[in-house]
Amino acid sequence: MTRSTRGKSGGRVLASQMPESGFPSGVGVAATTTALSLAVLACLSVLLLGTPDGGTVPKAVTESQRHLVEGVGQTLGAAIGHNADDLRVAVTVPAVGPDDLLARLAKVRKWRGAVVLDGKSRTLIAAMGEPVPIEVLPPSVSDAAVAPISDADGNLRAVTAIALPGDRLLVATSRARLPRVDLRQGLVVVTKTGQVVESRGPVPEQVMPLVAQAAAAATEGGHGTLHGESGAAVSYAPVAAPGLGPVGLAVVAVAQVSTGAAAAGAVGVLPAITLAVVALLGFLLIRRSLVTPILRLRADALQVADGDLAKPVRVPRTRESQRIALAFEHCRTTMSGEPAQRDRPRRGLSARAAVIIATVGVLGWSAGMALLATRHEVTVAESVVTGLRDQTASTGETLRHSLGGGLADLKAVATLTQGVDTAALRPVLDRLHATQSRYRSVYLVDKDGRTQHVAGREPLRAAGPPPPKAGVRQDGGSRVAVLYAHVPLSGGAAVIGEFDVDRLAELLRRAPGKVRLLDADLRTLAATDGYVAFEKVSTDRLRQGVEAVRGGGTAHVLDGSAVVVATALRGGEATGSGWSVVAEKPVGELALADNTLRRNAFVVSLIGVLLAMLLFGWHHFVLVRPLRALAQRADRLVAGDLDTVLYPQRHDQIGTLVSCLEICRQGVVDGIDRLGEVRRPRGTAMEATVLITRIDAPTPVRRPEALRR
Repeated sequence: MTRSTRGKSGGRVLASQMPESGFPSGVGVAATTTALSLAVLACLSVLLLGTPDGGTVPKAVTESQRHLVEGVGQTLGAAIGHNADDLRVAVTVPAVGPDDLLARLAKVRKWRGAVVLDGKSRTLIAAMGEPVPIEVLPPSVSDAAVAPISDADGNLRAVTAIALPGDRLLVATSRARLPRVDLRQGLVVVTKTGQVVESRGPVPEQVMPLVAQAAAAATEGGHGTLHGESGAAVSYAPVAAPGLGPVGLAVVAVAQVSTGAAAAGAVGVLPAITLAVVALLGFLLIRRSLVTPILRLRADALQVADGDLAKPVRVPRTRESQRIALAFEHCRTTMSGEPAQRDRPRRGLSARAAVIIATVGVLGWSAGMALLATRHEVTVAESVVTGLRDQTASTGETLRHSLGGGLADLKAVATLTQGVDTAALRPVLDRLHATQSRYRSVYLVDKDGRTQHVAGREPLRAAGPPPPKAGVRQDGGSRVAVLYAHVPLSGGAAVIGEFDVDRLAELLRRAPGKVRLLDADLRTLAATDGYVAFEKVSTDRLRQGVEAVRGGGTAHVLDGSAVVVATALRGGEATGSGWSVVAEKPVGELALADNTLRRNAFVVSLIGVLLAMLLFGWHHFVLVRPLRALAQRADRLVAGDLDTVLYPQRHDQIGTLVSCLEICRQGVVDGIDRLGEVRRPRGTAMEATVLITRIDAPTPVRRPEALRR
């Protein structure tokens, strides 16, 4: 039996010549990296799925409160700011003098008292109605100024001043109030000192210190929510008039919320433990069936390629590693002269199957998290529904106030211009359209409906005689919803103001979700999202909500997918008969702990899928495919193909196996002298391998002494 005299180094010398790179190469890097990534995901699951949310006011309640106070603050500020615009319109009407101007203002019901003053000395020139507290005005009024006060009865009043030609001031007082709506939570208007000047709903005495604190913050321009004991939530927002800035008031909402018990911290522990177990089992499976066999086979292959032919090659259980190990054993027995043994690969788990099993385990965990997210029931607390009801009811009242305010503007114009010819009315309409953003156009028509003067865009109302009585109506003769207010004038003429539907949609956006303005036939007049004019609502929950408020008030419908709140616009000439505002808020969009849990479950599920794809792709392309290709080459070598050269294409342990197998092939073909430190073949797979005989260096020839001279 022939034995090699090499191999004393145990393959260490040959191993030093193998160019094995570091991270991310290496058969164990992929398994370790994905296992650590899954461990991080398990920790992340504990954080995302096990964060307690109980013991605090639900975020959906505070968000609803915040939108409520901001909307009410904007409505109240707009109403106060419109007073200055109304006075500007009033002074556009020709007047003989201050007394004539005040006499015309006295005909408009909103003005409780008015005076004309000298701008510098504040000397009274003319007065009408209730006394006007001019001392609350700033020392100098260049254009307009507003100051809120509380009268002797505790009612909120707005003192409005505008500058007149000739260095004079027109100052008038009017009533300012919160939306007249039935709220299930407290809503107050306070000054910066904490004095309550207007209120709606219950306000417990024990939260008044929080109300004062909120008022001080809001009058400085702040927004936010304060939390008190026993679940009290106080949200606040400042009141600012458009074009005039803050008026020194704040709107504060007070809600008493049941916080409930804290959520169990173990919500995310079980998924984390499950993932940790799956990751550990997958890591051990890949380590045992793929990494460890390759590392052992590499050690045996280096020994054989280095010339140590005495020790048999260990045959692992993994299929691909078995086939490669049998090829090395075949070469070893051939070169050592031992009897050839035709061992067939034993049945075992393939490397691809091991990777697939580990990947399926992670995907199964991800599917479980996705199932948890889809089947987790979301509970909507009563306090959340109450906040949505109040927010929608306030929006409906704001919309009614805007429509009614438009009608009141036209009535004021009609009152102020009594006895004035049509030519003098035109600049008043121009001023009204310029100062009021609620209108798309304001125009004058004669008794036959022919347009006499238009301020703004072209009218959309169908031509025809105006209605005989003042009110707000919709025009059904157009492909778009046309809402307009109209007031008859003497001689059958009328002044008409068409409302800007986009402006109405902006008001509707103060309610939660998708909001629609519907007429009595459930047709859509305006909406916050894309809609078709006069399209009837067909969803059962929307129809159910609207039918519940046919007699007035506010109602809600709660099912598993959405919260629907409907509120009726109080009738009368200020709104169309049977109009209603309906808001639809998907439950999944509410800021609830259950929704947060569902979203986080989807997030960790998606991350798990990505890591599973990383696990499979990394192992498949970096380990499994090269290993299977080498196994096929090994089978061909055992079958007798000793002419095909094996070219190492990877700088890792599998590349080392390819190099060692090529050295062994050369040893079988050319003898064991090819083993050991013989260099690996170079070139490409298309080039022939040529063994060049070593040529000794020639002996130097000494030149004669004469030639050297």
